[in-house]
Amino acid sequence: MLKINRILCTTDLSEPSLSALDYAAEIASLHQAELRLLYVVPVLPPRPATPGDPLTSYEIPEYEPMLRKESEQRLEAIISQRAPKSVKVEPMIGNGKPAYEIVRIAEQEKADLIVIATQGRTSWHHFVVGSVAEKVIQMAPCPVLAVREPRRAALSD
Repeated sequence: MLKINRILCTTDLSEPSLSALDYAAEIASLHQAELRLLYVVPVLPPRPATPGDPLTSYEIPEYEPMLRKESEQRLEAIISQRAPKSVKVEPMIGNGKPAYEIVRIAEQEKADLIVIATQGRTSWHHFVVGSVAEKVIQMAPCPVLAVREPRRAALSD
């Protein structure tokens, strides 16, 4: 039987990614595995200041620590509200391009399994934007469980 000691579950803080946490927690419970919940803070491109535009009034070196702190707080809240008490979940924050950062952290943490949500898009949106889950599956150092969002009655793409 495959022994799973360490699970890396990714989240973008959306509801579908939180359903992936449900799967990861169940697997962690069954295997008595360590579970890490990872959120990747994206790299913010520099923005030139535009007079009078409140969206450009922040300095990136000051904004990134604030974003990281808020992300840590949200992960802690998710863990306390959603994770079963029988499973110890450790929050983790990464920084960079999500797919590459997920794979890097999976390697660093010696993850036996990555659990990631996917929206299962197949239309132009997927062609143009790509899929973080697909990239992770292609590059991962371990098996990946892709948790798909349930289909809706009317397809939007």
